[in-house]
Amino acid sequence: LLEARLGKLNPGYRPNLAALAGMRGEALQHHGLNLILMGPGLLLPLIVTAMLSAEMNAYFYTAWMLNSMVTVVPVALTTVLFAAVSADQRTLTQRLRLTMAASFGYGLAAILFILLAGRWLLGFFGESYAREATLPLILLTLSVLPIIISEHYVALARIAGQPGRATLPLGRTTWSMSQTPATSASACTACRVNGSATLAGA
Repeated sequence: LLEARLGKLNPGYRPNLAALAGMRGEALQHHGLNLILMGPGLLLPLIVTAMLSAEMNAYFYTAWMLNSMVTVVPVALTTVLFAAVSADQRTLTQRLRLTMAASFGYGLAAILFILLAGRWLLGFFGESYAREATLPLILLTLSVLPIIISEHYVALARIAGQPGRATLPLGRTTWSMSQTPATSASACTACRVNGSATLAGA
């Protein structure tokens, strides 16, 4: 429909779909890699609800959303790295050092901030959130450091034109990292019961 309307306005605007045919394989690799990276984050709230309870998932999801403000910066920087270096690969080393330094600097600052003010932030949602979700938030924030490394690995694979190379190892790594939030939520559930230190659902 869009193609037809653009063609009526100006024939020069009609997309040349034949030019995209040679990119089909690489596009599918990029799509598969994106699904691998996004999958665990979409499934985790369901896993926490199934393993623990809807109430604990409310605490976990609040921490998860706050943590997304931490991880979004390294992801954005590596996206910029991919776009910039794709235009001129001679700048790879210089730009890689810049994004790595900026990502780790921001990540360490975010960890320090959450350690000092995480409970206070959660308190805006209620005292129960501050009590139950502080530990998951801290553990999630610590995960920004390995996420920085994995996101740069993904960017380098994309720059090399081999996104499929990152799909399998990143799938395993991302899924392993995704177990931390469920474990931390289990720890909080256990700590609610008479101060027990036994992990619930273990």
